[in-house]
Amino acid sequence: MGIGLIGAMAHNLTQLSLAYLLFIRRMEAILFVAPLILFLGIITGLFNGMASSLLLKKLGEKTNITQLNPKTKKEEKI
Repeated sequence: MGIGLIGAMAHNLTQLSLAYLLFIRRMEAILFVAPLILFLGIITGLFNGMASSLLLKKLGEKTNITQLNPKTKKEEKI
């Protein structure tokens, strides 16, 4: 889920930065909408992370998908 959150936050911060640079030259307007946009980004990032995790687990049951366990350095079935 961490990668989903990081991706969502990076996406939203990029959107806010480009909106400021290209369209809205008032920092107050950007700061006004930033909390809502970042909050919704966190929610969707968590949802995407959980959905991806569930999907990989279901695919791992039906296929031979494996991943490297960082603790043991051995491949494990998902």
